[in-house]
Amino acid sequence: MDNVEIRCSRCKATIQHVCDESLISAITHLQTLIVEAPEELFHIDNDYYQPGDENAPFLSEGFLYPLLGKEGARTVLAAINNVIRAAGIDPRHVV
Repeated sequence: MDNVEIRCSRCKATIQHVCDESLISAITHLQTLIVEAPEELFHIDNDYYQPGDENAPFLSEGFLYPLLGKEGARTVLAAINNVIRAAGIDPRHVV
């Protein structure tokens, strides 16, 4: 997927990518951030909980599904990915 073209969803203009190591580093940090959450936030009886989810990166399905539910987690992750795409970076290739 080397020749990926990213377009603005509003105006359909091509988003130009500027390879900025500090931006890529910041996005990588955001996507791999581990947050120490109180144990009571992770309920074993939750349908989405898997042992170890409390140690998953904050912006991951494993961490957010048990906290927000499937739809809430997907909404948050989609919003973050939209910001990353707006910066001209494909979120699938950052981490």
